[in-house]
Amino acid sequence: MNISKTQAIKAARKFVSNCKRISSTNYIVYGPFDVHNPSGPTTEHQADSYTKALADRTQWVARIALAMMGRLNDQAEYAIWCYIDKCYGGSTGTVADIVDAGLQA
Repeated sequence: MNISKTQAIKAARKFVSNCKRISSTNYIVYGPFDVHNPSGPTTEHQADSYTKALADRTQWVARIALAMMGRLNDQAEYAIWCYIDKCYGGSTGTVADIVDAGLQA
């Protein structure tokens, strides 16, 4: 597809919910089961902290954005995994950072 990174990120954010607190130690994020079909069936990611739920949401949005751009493949997935593994001391970075990692693959 011919879509810019900014447009793809903006569109992808519409398909993933914000982090919702469902108990004192449990957060949930809803989004598409298949990032290549974001309008299709949804699923959920659960996390035991807000920070982890936000990291899941960030990665999910980035993958959807890359799929919308037609750039999500095995090499991009591996680049995202390496980027997140390298950054896991604190934050996973921003959606744009993760998309950039995938685009560099």
